[in-house]
Amino acid sequence: MLRGGTHLAADIRVVKAAVYVIRGQVYDDQGRPANARVNLLPSEALEEAAGQAQARDGAFEFRDVPPGNWRLLAEGEIAGKKLRGAGTALVERHDTENVTVRLAAPFTLAGRVEPAPSEKELAIELYPTVTPPGLASFARTNSDGTLQFATVYPGRYQVNVFGTMTDHYLDSVMIGEQDVLGKDAWFAEGMPPVRIVYKPRAAGLRGTVEKCGSASILLLPESEGLWNFRFIRRGQCDGSGHFEMGGVRPGSYYALAVARVDDTGLDDLGTLRRLAAMGTKVQLDAERARYVELKVVEWPE
Repeated sequence: MLRGGTHLAADIRVVKAAVYVIRGQVYDDQGRPANARVNLLPSEALEEAAGQAQARDGAFEFRDVPPGNWRLLAEGEIAGKKLRGAGTALVERHDTENVTVRLAAPFTLAGRVEPAPSEKELAIELYPTVTPPGLASFARTNSDGTLQFATVYPGRYQVNVFGTMTDHYLDSVMIGEQDVLGKDAWFAEGMPPVRIVYKPRAAGLRGTVEKCGSASILLLPESEGLWNFRFIRRGQCDGSGHFEMGGVRPGSYYALAVARVDDTGLDDLGTLRRLAAMGTKVQLDAERARYVELKVVEWPE
């Protein structure tokens, strides 16, 4: 743990470690062995590639691979089309053989925002939850609320919506009859259009904080799938310790007042869970402002 004003010394010892080989095959969208560039990445989504290999007649090989969970991302151009695919490999105490990566062509996906945004366009992102951010797909709304993702590769994605609509809140993201707001879902050719649904009559929260001072008010959704900057609300007290938040999506929340906020902690699942445990659970209903009384708590270390 590093804190301001502290200096730490650390000794690093280099030791020998067992390494192994990953061998596999890449196939195109017709099931034929394919030439492709294959990247080897750790399972952590934000880590950079640990190696790259060229699959020839479909065959590829990675040497000197430490034990662990690995992802394989392949890309090749066939008949003028750029195909991509992903696979996984678990390396334990022996070489890993016969890993298969199947390439797929991109498809277009239609969508709609309901009601159509009248003030400004909204940006919609399909963020891959397995493949790296470079394979995300973006679209912007037209004047009638329609949108189209031009290049989507089959895989699991989460739909992120950027932008707000006056006097409305983001209620749901529908694929057919399934609401995938805050969740990831499988996207593939032939799937129904994405519907982003806004609704009027938002909820609100107001209250007082004992000895508030410069404390911040945090409002966390009960659902961990909504723990991101679009749904975590922040507010401040006035000089008399009162606060008010409007335009909140109806639902269950944790409300708390913290002496200070570490912005990096709002991206950390463990920190958010500790904050939720310290909060007061409140149910916010449409067209109503719930009242709550809070006391200041310290930011969890």
